[in-house]
Formats: sequence, structure tokens, C-alpha cells
Amino acid sequence: MLRKGYSRRLSEEAAAEASAKPSLLARVLAEEEHGVREEPLESPSRAAYTTGKLASLILGIEVA
Repeated sequence: MLRKGYSRRLSEEAAAEASAKPSLLARVLAEEEHGVREEPLESPSRAAYTTGKLASLILGIEVA
């Protein structure tokens, strides 16, 4: 957090709180170190429909 411009005190407090909560620590590390964010997934049926529509556009097949 120091690299982002936060004060040393605030950085240490945030590190202490994240260290006390394993799920928070895992999320912070995933976001900060790897750029992975937790986002809700859309429904499988909607994802399948969207994928099918995209494939039909690419292949030129009409799908109702």
C-alpha cells in the first residue's frame, strides 16, 4: 500500500487486519499480486445462449 501512496501507519493497519482474516488476505493478494478479482458469474444458460449466438454470427448460421 505504500507503493500506492498510503501512509506507513495505514498500510500497517491494513496489513494487520488482512492477516487476521484469511479470506480477506487471500482476496487482497489475488487482486494486488495477480490482478484477479472476484466477480459473480452469470447463469450457465445465459452464458450458453450468448456463446451460441456468437458462434452463429462467426459461422454465419442463423439461430432463432
